[in-house]
Amino acid sequence: MNRLDNAFAHHEGEVDLLLKSAQQFISALKGWKRACVEGSVGDRQKHSERAVAISTLIEPSVREAASGWSFNARDYLASDDWHNELIEAASRHPSTPNILSEGSELVCPPVVIRSEPGRASLRLGKARWTKLRPRKVIDELLRIRQRSEKQNVQEFLDSLWTATQYLNRGKQLETNTAYAKLRDIYDLFCLTPGWKKENSETAFAQYLYALHRSEVRVTRSGKKYEFEFPAGHPKTRDVFDVVAEDGRSVRYYIIHFR
Repeated sequence: MNRLDNAFAHHEGEVDLLLKSAQQFISALKGWKRACVEGSVGDRQKHSERAVAISTLIEPSVREAASGWSFNARDYLASDDWHNELIEAASRHPSTPNILSEGSELVCPPVVIRSEPGRASLRLGKARWTKLRPRKVIDELLRIRQRSEKQNVQEFLDSLWTATQYLNRGKQLETNTAYAKLRDIYDLFCLTPGWKKENSETAFAQYLYALHRSEVRVTRSGKKYEFEFPAGHPKTRDVFDVVAEDGRSVRYYIIHFR
């Protein structure tokens, strides 16, 4: 497996050595300046010669370290290596929930993780993420997870209710009740320019799961929701599957509002 973490760890070590040399160079410059302030001819000579000697050593070392970086981030993100390395790193972190592989995407409930090889970045949900070392990705996933999600979940539930109302316009339903297939809601959302590009079916399923596991149960207008799970043999495309943190499959089909 092509490991990004190993490549950066090695490169970090090279930069650490450069920093030590740089600190020595700065020390020589400070001594040189102090000699100027004090008017010490001997110290000026000593520290200036030391600064020249160190700078002569630093420049080729900097060039060598800079040109020695050969890791191909595009190839790495276009392969399964980033999947495998992130999952492996997460398994060693006690606070990280399971990271699950779903095709070309990873899912760390409720976040969908995609790679963007051409931009040398990841996409965590809708946010572009350029810090690719696994521990940094995991730290950000934990931050997202620990951040209060109630506001986003509430907005999502309200949008589901608005879509359900639209899909039920003109229908004769029981008083104060309405329901809709989640597939129909997703297709309706996709009519908004650019929405489908930013929100795959996998991402939509994760939004449903985040709502389901949250404490939000009622829309701002007072409508209580309930999911109906598929029974019998509904069309595969009408069911949104998600893998929960415990590994079981959860299948969302219809949403009811009362």
